[in-house]
Amino acid sequence: MSKASTTDQDAVRRLKDALVKDILEESDEQIAADAAEDGIDLERQAQAMRAMFEAEVVQAGKVKLQVAKAAVAAQRLVLVQRRAVGPASGEFAAGAANDVGSALTLTMAARNGGTQSERDLEGVKEDLTELAALQENGEKKS
Repeated sequence: MSKASTTDQDAVRRLKDALVKDILEESDEQIAADAAEDGIDLERQAQAMRAMFEAEVVQAGKVKLQVAKAAVAAQRLVLVQRRAVGPASGEFAAGAANDVGSALTLTMAARNGGTQSERDLEGVKEDLTELAALQENGEKKS
């Protein structure tokens, strides 16, 4: 990275910091007056923000539900595995199920509690489907 580029980035950072400082130092009345001057309806904006927040809460709940369903499915696989091949293999399956649960928790932590993408959830479902297919194949061979 060139020195000029670094200098430009520093200038942009300082400008951003100054703008944020100005906004934070303004009174609520001044912010409301500026918004009105710009034709912004603060009540409508607040309603829109509340709606967005509520939608995110619903989405987070859906992700938690999907994670719980994946954990239940993994636990069911463990129980089927234990019944089919006995305790020694069941211990391995239990460890794998715990790894699935830990991985889901870690991915949530890595996103700072953010939501999982549909792609992530589909990947978990595909993995569980593959595990079930492997289990069925093992039972057919027995």
